[in-house]
Amino acid sequence: MHTRWIATGALLAIALAGGCSSGSDKTTGPGGTGPLSVIVVTPDTASIAIGGMQTFTATGTDAQGRAISGLSFFWASNADSLATVTQGGVVTAAAVGTLQIAASAQGKSGLATVIVTAKPVGSIVVTPTHATIRIATTLQLSDTVKDATGAVLTGQAVTWSSDSSSTVSVDGNGLVTGRQIGTATITAAAGGKSAHASIIVSQIPVKSITIAPTNPVVSVGQTTQLTATTFDSAGDQLPGRVVRWKSRSPAVATVDSIAGLVTGVSPGTSRIVATSEGVSDSVLATVSAAPVNSVVLSPNVSQLHVGQTQLITATVTDVNGNPVTGATVTFMSNAAGIASISSATATSAQVLAGPGTGTATITGTSGAKSGTATMIVSLVPVDSVNVTAAHDSLTVGRPDTVTATAFDSAGAPLTGRPITWRSSNNAVATVTNGIVNTLQPGTVVIFATISGVAGSVTLVIRPVPVGSVTITPPVDTVQAAASFQLTVVVRDSVGNVIPAPTVTWTPLNPSIATVTSTGLVTGVSAGSAQIVASDGGKADTNTTVVPATPVASVVVFPTPDTIFASMPDSTVQLHDSTYDASHNYLPGRPVTWSPASGGPATVGASGLVAGTGTAAGTVTITATSANGPAGSGTVVVLGHSATVIATNQGSSTLSGTASTTAVATVTDQFGTDVSATRMVTWTSPDPTTVTVNGGTSVTVTGSTPVTLAEVGITTNPITITVAAVDNPAANGSVTLNVGP
Repeated sequence: MHTRWIATGALLAIALAGGCSSGSDKTTGPGGTGPLSVIVVTPDTASIAIGGMQTFTATGTDAQGRAISGLSFFWASNADSLATVTQGGVVTAAAVGTLQIAASAQGKSGLATVIVTAKPVGSIVVTPTHATIRIATTLQLSDTVKDATGAVLTGQAVTWSSDSSSTVSVDGNGLVTGRQIGTATITAAAGGKSAHASIIVSQIPVKSITIAPTNPVVSVGQTTQLTATTFDSAGDQLPGRVVRWKSRSPAVATVDSIAGLVTGVSPGTSRIVATSEGVSDSVLATVSAAPVNSVVLSPNVSQLHVGQTQLITATVTDVNGNPVTGATVTFMSNAAGIASISSATATSAQVLAGPGTGTATITGTSGAKSGTATMIVSLVPVDSVNVTAAHDSLTVGRPDTVTATAFDSAGAPLTGRPITWRSSNNAVATVTNGIVNTLQPGTVVIFATISGVAGSVTLVIRPVPVGSVTITPPVDTVQAAASFQLTVVVRDSVGNVIPAPTVTWTPLNPSIATVTSTGLVTGVSAGSAQIVASDGGKADTNTTVVPATPVASVVVFPTPDTIFASMPDSTVQLHDSTYDASHNYLPGRPVTWSPASGGPATVGASGLVAGTGTAAGTVTITATSANGPAGSGTVVVLGHSATVIATNQGSSTLSGTASTTAVATVTDQFGTDVSATRMVTWTSPDPTTVTVNGGTSVTVTGSTPVTLAEVGITTNPITITVAAVDNPAANGSVTLNVGP
């Protein structure tokens, strides 16, 4: 048990806390004595048994040691779980431990120590007082501790002991165990008292006996060990009992009468009997012929080609060198990929060579003995190699496959042989694993070598034909007397770009535009001309437009205009007008719109402007004519309303026709306050009672004074809501109390 200690100062504080209720401190004591200086508790130390009581007294003295009469003391315990104290100083012990009590008056305290002890033991009772047990069995003894009045004491420490631990042992909880035949006295002691129990350990008679193994088998001249286990009537084992052994047929098997070791004499069966204390059991022992002594495989070494077979025969003999009649041999290969068992009888096996080459070991096993034979497997010699190609004429850049087949001397094909490939000219074509990669026109010989024998095929590599001619740009505009460079890309029939092609440029309308041998186009007169580039029978055509009058200026309209940043249907269609130097309108002139990407807004090829949804701001849109002059306009990109916060700037309670003003603050999706440029809609849930009017800042006015019930309002307050016109999902509200 653990006692909770409280420091003296803390205990004194507790005592004072209780003592203050009796009145204020006194400066002088009764009867002319000085102020209270010391409180003495008598006795200062006391030992009390659990349940006992002790009366303590307290005396107060002044600084000169004179007793002060008429004092009232407050008594307290620092551990009520161990002992309590009355305000008369009577202490009652409750649990074992040490505590302090305090007597307090006028801010002073005196202490005494109380030691709570257990009740003395009067007697111990052990149950049972007499018992008989068997060896290796246990019995639980119990104890009851009582005081002098016969009342049971709990929580007492009891010590157990045996006067003969070799006969009967006992643990700290009174559990006894029989160790050997005999008698022992078990003692339980506590508080100077003791009690005893007499325990007898007796011998247990054998009731049954079991032999293992139940079906022993032994060969002639060999031995096997039998064991016998004895049991009592409860089915518990009885170790250490004497067992005697006997064989009913000693001509078949003998047995050691004490050890139970059986020896095979001749093939047959014999019953072996085990007896202990008049109880017997028996098993039937089987004696088999002498074991196999050796297994010899023939032939011992064989050399085969892949696909050939070899018959292996096993000879099995016993320890006397005689053949074992009816012997069975199990055959196994350590490398079935080189030599495998295709079929087998009791003493022979057919071995198939391959598909791999190398050395394999064939093992024949009978009983515990094995014999081996070595199989050396090699490939059938290659006599010739034939190389064939699907096409003897190939095109540069188009890989093709060639195959190689090996044949033996009989003309039979040989498969699974590794092939080494080689090209006679790697600049023309290379070969890898039978794949011919054509590089340039020419003639090449492809060789295939198998097991040292080579074959070949001759291939002709042709140039790749032109597949397409592409002019860039397909359409262009060039002013009269001005020039424009066309480019051309020539690809072969497989789509590869042909470097340094031979291109012929031809103008079909030289009176409108001409072209040089390098593709430089020069405008001659207004109109549309066709320029042709050709190579290898393939051609492409460019259209060159020579405008009559160049554009001098471009006007963009309507501008300025406004769109939202990320609303799909918020766009503006811009248009352009082109003029010459005299400001004459030039219809049909193409322009390029920019910017095409980035920023708050982009413009498409037709002049349609849409917000990118990334920011708000002002974007300059430019339309540039084909010959350079440009015009521009501005588009203001607004963020759509994302949040609306409603704020009541007046009273939150309306009655009669009173009014208040509410303000809506609108923020777009970029976090910018856009209240000045947004329309909002205010809604009253009950216009009969509360009306609203205005835009972003509204006045909320109560109706003619009425009771809530008269207008059907069942809940109060009511909520005035506001939502952005461009995005009703962005909304806010203010709450008002409405009274009559």
